[in-house]
Amino acid sequence: MNRRPGKVQVVTTARRSAADDISARQRHYIYAMTIRTVALVLAIFVLHGPVRFIALVAGMVLPFFSVTTANAGPLPDSGGAPELVQVEERPALPPGGPSIDME
Repeated sequence: MNRRPGKVQVVTTARRSAADDISARQRHYIYAMTIRTVALVLAIFVLHGPVRFIALVAGMVLPFFSVTTANAGPLPDSGGAPELVQVEERPALPPGGPSIDME
């Protein structure tokens, strides 16, 4: 294999896989829906006055933001731009000697 020296991307800075991205978006959706459910239950059974109104509004608005962010596409990576490192050229192995047939 003939490699040219130069800059290469470090594996640890590569983008996350599609499965990991979908899993992260699903977790965010579940968290938001859990908060919504808690807000609605509190508004119905516990809270009174203006706090109840705020909890009801949160319960109605959170699904919109949850679905929008879950379907928005890949989440941005927090690592920033991929890191490039300088790779030095290594000498190739010398050619092999004569082969020995075992027949």
